[in-house]
Amino acid sequence: MNVKILVTGCGGDIGTNIGKILKKFNLESYGVDISTLHGGKYIFTDCFQICKVSNNNYLQEIKEIVYKLKIDIV
Repeated sequence: MNVKILVTGCGGDIGTNIGKILKKFNLESYGVDISTLHGGKYIFTDCFQICKVSNNNYLQEIKEIVYKLKIDIV
């Protein structure tokens, strides 16, 4: 069984380090962040830019990615 994981804040130090751990175990992981200027694209299977958590569309954007990629864990 292949578990798909979505990490929020993938451009920050915590998100990046979580991604490194997931990659070490060959887990399929995706990241989301408000910026595209980070090294997450080299760590995660794919990264997506989304709005800030304070934006009313934040949860909808997360839900769309979860649905589209069939994410198991956020």
